[in-house]
Amino acid sequence: MSAWNLFIQRRFSEALAAYQEKPNNLRKDGFYRERASVYLALGDIIRARQDIESAYSLEHKPSGTKKQRWHSDDYMVRMGVSYWLEGDEMKATECWRIIVEALSLGRVNYSDMAGGAGAGLILWFAAVKLSRPDLIELCRKLFEKLSKKKRHAGISYWPMPVGRFFLGVIDESALMDLVTQGVGLRERELCQAYFARAVSALAAGNKDGYRKFLKLAAALPSPAHIESEYFLTRHELFKLGEKCEPFS
Repeated sequence: MSAWNLFIQRRFSEALAAYQEKPNNLRKDGFYRERASVYLALGDIIRARQDIESAYSLEHKPSGTKKQRWHSDDYMVRMGVSYWLEGDEMKATECWRIIVEALSLGRVNYSDMAGGAGAGLILWFAAVKLSRPDLIELCRKLFEKLSKKKRHAGISYWPMPVGRFFLGVIDESALMDLVTQGVGLRERELCQAYFARAVSALAAGNKDGYRKFLKLAAALPSPAHIESEYFLTRHELFKLGEKCEPFS
């Protein structure tokens, strides 16, 4: 069984051992991105961030432009998650702000199917937590830009429904209806949907609702833990005094 499949099955110690066996000359950027997820699951934030840095150093860098471009939004999103889990919320938020601004300006080559709505969701979370209406406005601009793309006409590539939910275009019921029914993807999309509903509840001052939807996200089975929101969810629940089921 591959190291990544061991991670999917939440056999994290075995997954880490499998990654460690790979020769150094075969360790590409994808290797470090995957192993960083294992380290996050094991609570080793320092090594996770080191692997995120290694992945970024190995990935293709866009060239031929004076303005900074990003190959993908993954690096800054994951770096931000590592800082948030470590308790440095300001540094985490700055990582997310930078990449959302870059997405809004069209300076990111690769993102999620919606064009970066996932990064917007995470920054919106930080904006609510830190009472930063300026960051909410930045997310709103990104969501509005993405919603105008032809690819979203009549159908919303996930996680664009989350953006439409925050814009007030759809309600909670419609958001949940747009979660795919396919096994594997469903758990991941549910994690983001519950996380979005938790953030919305917190913004409305509904602390019980915030806790409720975080708990729903944290209780999801594999492979929900692929998503960055899953780790943020568990971290926030811990801060609220809730006990999450330990990773196996």
